[in-house]
Amino acid sequence: MAVLVIIFTVMLVIGFFIKTSFSWLLPLDLLTFSIIFMIISIVLIFVNLRKNRKRTVAFIISSVSFFVLMIVSIFLLVFYTLPSIIKVHYEPAEEIMGDYIKTFNTPGEASNIFVEKNYGYIADGSSGLQIIDVVPIEDTYIAGSCDTDGKASDIFVQNNFAYIADRDGGLKIIDISDKENPYIIGSYCIPGLRFTSISVEKDNVYVTYQKFDEDCNLTESGIQIIDASSKEKPFLAAEYITDSRSEKIVVFKDYAFVICNNDENYKSIESELQIIDISIPKKPDIVGRCSIDGYTFNLFIAEDYAYTASENGLYIIDISDKKKPAIAGKFLSYAAAGIFVEDDIAYIIYFPPEGGDENSMHIVDVFLKKDPEFINSMFYPYGYNTNIFIEGDYIYITDDDVQILEK
Repeated sequence: MAVLVIIFTVMLVIGFFIKTSFSWLLPLDLLTFSIIFMIISIVLIFVNLRKNRKRTVAFIISSVSFFVLMIVSIFLLVFYTLPSIIKVHYEPAEEIMGDYIKTFNTPGEASNIFVEKNYGYIADGSSGLQIIDVVPIEDTYIAGSCDTDGKASDIFVQNNFAYIADRDGGLKIIDISDKENPYIIGSYCIPGLRFTSISVEKDNVYVTYQKFDEDCNLTESGIQIIDASSKEKPFLAAEYITDSRSEKIVVFKDYAFVICNNDENYKSIESELQIIDISIPKKPDIVGRCSIDGYTFNLFIAEDYAYTASENGLYIIDISDKKKPAIAGKFLSYAAAGIFVEDDIAYIIYFPPEGGDENSMHIVDVFLKKDPEFINSMFYPYGYNTNIFIEGDYIYITDDDVQILEK
């Protein structure tokens, strides 16, 4: 009996070990393993029948054990291998057509937008924060604004506060409870540091920074974690220095996902997704890396996948194992500036084509990570795309102004 239990346990462990540790195996390899697993189980049952013609308790227990072993092998076959082989069609994706609605001109250079409920919050470059009322969408107007002393490049909104990466102006925390009269309630700035990207989790603000010398040469880059539990007096809680230019940060479930570019004058041989454990904000610790071809401009995280917008197009990275992130699929086309993913549909914006008078956005079905499928394109007036945000039925694209499209 002990031998049977040991055999069963060992084979079960082997099955799950192959699934979790050898994800690089082709689906056919896993399928072959599952079939062999099942055949061995059946053979062992018949061998057991021949040796135990009398239905003793030991016979019944051993037969049941091998039967359960066979069920486990079938489970491995169905749930681990067949979905990777059989192509699943995602019909609703084909219904997304899209339509350009309007261009909303901002006083500055709109670089990012965060939309929540009836308002859009724009990081508007030299004009700081602009708050626009987007209901109804046809009559969008500026409801309020707040100037900053830097150049607002990225924004995150949480609980009536707008957090802005203000480049040389550092971090700005703006009270937006009164949309018509937003005001700076707190700031954090270190001379010589440039904040370029921002993400917020609870009372901690995560920013990517770059440090330059007097000749404008990059001397240091990384992320800073700023404790904003007191909005009036935010302070540095921790810092992590990256070995290349930090470009974009997104915080998701105790991890900071950071895009770093190994570049010179923004021409990169390759970039990298770095995964940093921030479960203890004061002690950030890198746990995983994944290389990406070319310069990467933007990043979107959705559950177990990171979607990156690079100069070659879209890369989909499996981040289910934070220590071993790996590229799961690609959709290579033009130089992608930004990406937003919703319900397994990726909306990818591109840098303006040479000689073109119109911009385009690709809509791609990423339900099957290994085989993304093109669905449709949306077109809108020419501009220098930077970021994209989707809220409800509307798509907002920043390109110095704000382009508004309907899904």
